[in-house]
Amino acid sequence: MEFETVGKGTAAWEPKVSGTKKEGNQVEKQPNDKSYIQGYYLGTKEVTVNNKTFNIHEIKMTAVGNEADLTGELDESKKVSVWGTGVLDKVISENVQYGQMIQIKWEGKKAPKTPGGNNYHDWTVGVNHNAEPLMSNATPLPKELMQSNNAAPANESPVDVLGAIDDDLPFG
Repeated sequence: MEFETVGKGTAAWEPKVSGTKKEGNQVEKQPNDKSYIQGYYLGTKEVTVNNKTFNIHEIKMTAVGNEADLTGELDESKKVSVWGTGVLDKVISENVQYGQMIQIKWEGKKAPKTPGGNNYHDWTVGVNHNAEPLMSNATPLPKELMQSNNAAPANESPVDVLGAIDDDLPFG
Protein backbone atom coordinates (compact mmCIF):
# COMPACT_ATOMS: atom_id res chain seq x y z
CA MET A 1 0.00 0.00 0.00
CA GLU A 2 1.38 3.40 -1.01
CA PHE A 3 0.57 6.67 0.74
CA GLU A 4 0.79 10.14 -0.68
CA THR A 5 1.91 12.78 1.81
CA VAL A 6 -0.92 15.29 2.11
CA GLY A 7 0.24 17.21 5.14
CA LYS A 8 2.67 17.42 8.00
CA GLY A 9 2.61 18.94 11.44
CA THR A 10 3.08 22.66 11.47
CA ALA A 11 5.77 24.77 12.99
CA ALA A 12 5.01 26.83 16.08
CA TRP A 13 6.14 30.30 17.14
CA GLU A 14 7.21 30.45 20.78
CA PRO A 15 8.84 33.77 21.77
CA LYS A 16 8.25 33.33 25.53
CA VAL A 17 10.51 30.40 26.45
CA SER A 18 13.29 28.22 25.11
CA GLY A 19 13.94 24.61 26.00
CA THR A 20 11.33 22.30 27.53
CA LYS A 21 10.05 21.42 30.98
CA LYS A 22 10.36 17.74 30.09
CA GLU A 23 14.09 18.09 29.37
CA GLY A 24 14.57 20.36 32.39
CA ASN A 25 16.14 23.17 30.36
CA GLN A 26 13.22 25.60 29.98
CA VAL A 27 14.22 29.25 30.28
CA GLU A 28 11.90 32.28 30.16
CA LYS A 29 12.90 34.84 27.54
CA GLN A 30 12.69 38.62 27.65
CA PRO A 31 10.89 40.49 24.86
CA ASN A 32 12.91 42.50 22.36
CA ASP A 33 12.45 44.16 18.97
CA LYS A 34 12.56 40.72 17.31
CA SER A 35 9.69 39.24 19.38
CA TYR A 36 7.21 39.30 16.51
CA ILE A 37 5.69 37.25 13.72
CA GLN A 38 3.69 38.52 10.79
CA GLY A 39 1.59 36.91 8.13
CA TYR A 40 -1.96 36.12 7.08
CA TYR A 41 -4.41 35.05 9.77
CA LEU A 42 -5.82 31.61 8.88
CA GLY A 43 -8.10 31.09 11.85
CA THR A 44 -8.20 29.76 15.39
CA LYS A 45 -8.80 26.21 16.51
CA GLU A 46 -9.39 24.77 19.95
CA VAL A 47 -7.30 21.94 21.34
CA THR A 48 -7.72 20.05 24.60
CA VAL A 49 -4.65 19.11 26.62
CA ASN A 50 -5.01 17.45 30.03
CA ASN A 51 -8.74 18.35 30.12
CA LYS A 52 -8.03 22.06 29.48
CA THR A 53 -9.07 23.82 26.28
CA PHE A 54 -6.63 26.17 24.57
CA ASN A 55 -6.75 28.25 21.39
CA ILE A 56 -4.17 27.91 18.65
CA HIS A 57 -4.03 30.76 16.14
CA GLU A 58 -2.76 29.80 12.70
CA ILE A 59 -0.71 32.19 10.58
CA LYS A 60 0.66 31.90 7.03
CA MET A 61 3.98 33.45 7.98
CA THR A 62 5.59 36.14 5.84
CA ALA A 63 8.22 37.27 8.38
CA VAL A 64 9.49 36.48 11.86
CA GLY A 65 11.76 38.60 14.01
CA ASN A 66 13.86 35.72 15.34
CA GLU A 67 13.90 32.39 13.50
CA ALA A 68 15.09 30.70 16.72
CA ASP A 69 11.55 31.31 18.08
CA LEU A 70 10.18 28.83 15.50
CA THR A 71 9.91 25.21 16.60
CA GLY A 72 8.96 22.17 14.57
CA GLU A 73 9.20 21.82 10.83
CA LEU A 74 8.36 24.80 8.65
CA ASP A 75 7.25 23.45 5.27
CA GLU A 76 6.46 25.21 1.99
CA SER A 77 3.03 26.28 3.29
CA LYS A 78 4.74 28.52 5.89
CA LYS A 79 1.84 27.71 8.25
CA VAL A 80 2.77 28.50 11.85
CA SER A 81 0.77 27.89 15.04
CA VAL A 82 0.70 30.45 17.86
CA TRP A 83 -0.59 29.24 21.24
CA GLY A 84 -3.17 31.62 22.61
CA THR A 85 -3.23 33.34 25.98
CA GLY A 86 -6.14 35.26 27.50
CA VAL A 87 -4.87 38.56 26.13
CA LEU A 88 -3.96 37.31 22.65
CA ASP A 89 -7.21 35.35 22.28
CA LYS A 90 -9.29 38.41 23.18
CA VAL A 91 -7.49 40.80 20.81
CA ILE A 92 -7.63 38.40 17.86
CA SER A 93 -11.25 37.33 18.38
CA GLU A 94 -12.48 40.92 18.64
CA ASN A 95 -10.37 42.57 15.94
CA VAL A 96 -8.95 40.19 13.33
CA GLN A 97 -10.73 38.64 10.36
CA TYR A 98 -9.73 35.58 8.37
CA GLY A 99 -7.17 36.36 5.68
CA GLN A 100 -5.99 39.71 7.06
CA MET A 101 -2.28 40.49 7.17
CA ILE A 102 -1.35 40.79 10.85
CA GLN A 103 1.64 41.24 13.09
CA ILE A 104 1.74 39.72 16.58
CA LYS A 105 4.32 41.17 18.97
CA TRP A 106 5.01 39.66 22.37
CA GLU A 107 5.44 42.44 24.94
CA GLY A 108 6.55 40.21 27.81
CA LYS A 109 5.21 38.79 31.02
CA LYS A 110 3.53 41.44 33.17
CA ALA A 111 2.64 41.65 36.85
CA PRO A 112 -1.06 41.53 37.72
CA LYS A 113 -2.97 44.81 37.86
CA THR A 114 -5.07 43.68 40.80
CA PRO A 115 -3.97 42.23 44.15
CA GLY A 116 -4.05 38.44 44.07
CA GLY A 117 -4.14 38.35 40.26
CA ASN A 118 -1.84 36.27 38.10
CA ASN A 119 1.09 37.34 35.94
CA TYR A 120 0.08 37.41 32.28
CA HIS A 121 1.63 37.59 28.81
CA ASP A 122 0.96 40.88 27.04
CA TRP A 123 0.70 41.21 23.25
CA THR A 124 0.24 43.89 20.59
CA VAL A 125 -1.56 42.90 17.40
CA GLY A 126 -1.55 45.05 14.27
CA VAL A 127 -3.56 44.71 11.05
CA ASN A 128 -2.26 45.96 7.69
CA HIS A 129 -5.40 47.15 5.91
CA ASN A 130 -3.47 47.86 2.69
CA ALA A 131 -2.34 44.25 2.21
CA GLU A 132 -4.47 42.05 -0.03
CA PRO A 133 -6.31 39.60 2.25
CA LEU A 134 -6.34 35.87 1.57
CA MET A 135 -9.13 33.42 0.90
CA SER A 136 -8.70 29.70 1.41
CA ASN A 137 -5.70 28.22 -0.38
CA ALA A 138 -3.95 31.62 -0.27
CA THR A 139 -6.11 33.18 -3.00
CA PRO A 140 -6.41 36.97 -2.64
CA LEU A 141 -9.86 38.02 -1.50
CA PRO A 142 -11.36 40.91 -3.49
CA LYS A 143 -11.47 44.01 -1.30
CA GLU A 144 -15.16 44.55 -2.01
CA LEU A 145 -15.91 41.21 -0.30
CA MET A 146 -14.06 42.15 2.89
CA GLN A 147 -16.06 43.58 5.76
CA SER A 148 -15.27 47.26 6.06
CA ASN A 149 -15.94 47.69 9.78
CA ASN A 150 -12.20 47.68 10.50
CA ALA A 151 -11.05 49.75 7.53
CA ALA A 152 -8.37 52.34 8.28
CA PRO A 153 -9.35 55.95 7.55
CA ALA A 154 -7.48 57.41 4.60
CA ASN A 155 -5.47 59.78 6.80
CA GLU A 156 -4.15 57.06 9.14
CA SER A 157 -1.40 54.51 8.93
CA PRO A 158 -2.42 51.24 7.26
CA VAL A 159 -1.37 49.31 10.36
CA ASP A 160 -3.71 49.70 13.30
CA VAL A 161 -2.42 48.64 16.67
CA LEU A 162 -5.35 46.73 18.08
CA GLY A 163 -4.18 46.21 21.54
CA ALA A 164 -1.74 46.02 24.19
CA ILE A 165 -4.84 44.83 26.01
CA ASP A 166 -4.04 43.06 29.20
CA ASP A 167 -5.82 40.98 31.76
CA ASP A 168 -5.13 38.86 34.80
CA LEU A 169 -6.28 35.57 33.27
CA PRO A 170 -4.22 32.60 34.41
CA PHE A 171 -3.23 31.49 30.92
CA GLY A 172 0.16 31.23 29.34
